[in-house]
Amino acid sequence: MAADPADYQWSSYHRNGLGRADSLLSPHSSYLGLGTTRDGRATKYRELINEGVGPEVVGQIRYGARKGLPVGGSRFKADIEEHLGRRLSNGRIGRPTKK
Repeated sequence: MAADPADYQWSSYHRNGLGRADSLLSPHSSYLGLGTTRDGRATKYRELINEGVGPEVVGQIRYGARKGLPVGGSRFKADIEEHLGRRLSNGRIGRPTKK
């Protein structure tokens, strides 16, 4: 989308990483846990963003995007399945076995 998150105008990075005011956003408890001051949280947030994600996580995200599946832990996926009332995991490939 953009080489630098600050270059993407619709990113919450402006609020979280640069400390700009945005009345549309409410800080998440995980964000608030990054520090005790706004500047401290913004600095830590920028550090986390600059770390990026490893190739394994990128692969999981790409797989999920290709298959239309959620990416996350098993509890997260189970909660989504329960909320939607349908299975979101990959099933077995091919026809069901005859009984």
